[in-house]
Amino acid sequence: MPLRLTQEHVILCEGLADQNFLRKMQEHRNGMPAFDMLPPQEHFGSTNFDRMLVALRGDPTAFARLRGVLIVADSHDDPQQTFDQIKVQIERAGKYPVPNKLLEIAPRTADHPAVCVMLLPDEGNPGGLETLCFRYLTRQPHDWIKGCIEAFLRCDRIEAHTWGSETLDKSRYECAVAATNRADPSKAVSYAFKDPGPLVVVTDPCFNDVERRLKLFFAGT
Repeated sequence: MPLRLTQEHVILCEGLADQNFLRKMQEHRNGMPAFDMLPPQEHFGSTNFDRMLVALRGDPTAFARLRGVLIVADSHDDPQQTFDQIKVQIERAGKYPVPNKLLEIAPRTADHPAVCVMLLPDEGNPGGLETLCFRYLTRQPHDWIKGCIEAFLRCDRIEAHTWGSETLDKSRYECAVAATNRADPSKAVSYAFKDPGPLVVVTDPCFNDVERRLKLFFAGT
């Protein structure tokens, strides 16, 4: 399928769950500008941002109109290490401006859009999209679930205490879904935001900081 860009901004993500989350943020949060994303079957993965950036040049006329590209990735187990790996990929794609730190907007050049890197849950903590969703699922009146899940994962036979932060938060999310969503206790995060009756509602205050950071990118480009 030929790439077609219609907006002045593009957001590049690791996977379908991130895309669905950000689309719902755009739909349900006031003042969120429109943006393009790559087709969901192509180029996914935290090591493929260079391929995604190259793919954006596939629509030369629309590419010339692009004002900014936001790369959104999970923090994984080390936010700074994740940024360093993404920075290498931006450099590998060639000609794009390269930010020197997280949330910094590398300015637009004569022939390439501005570039910024944003992490989930944020730029200072390890984890991913599931970290944010777990916070949502264990807010009041379900805050009691958090203690039950932590007790379960502390079981010596499970050995979750040896896992990385991102993997552990994915497990916490799955446990919280099983505890709170009787209708579909195995619902994947990629389907958590679907209307009607989403499992995770993006208008909740726990996603306010995501909105703030997105809007900083749009305003700065």
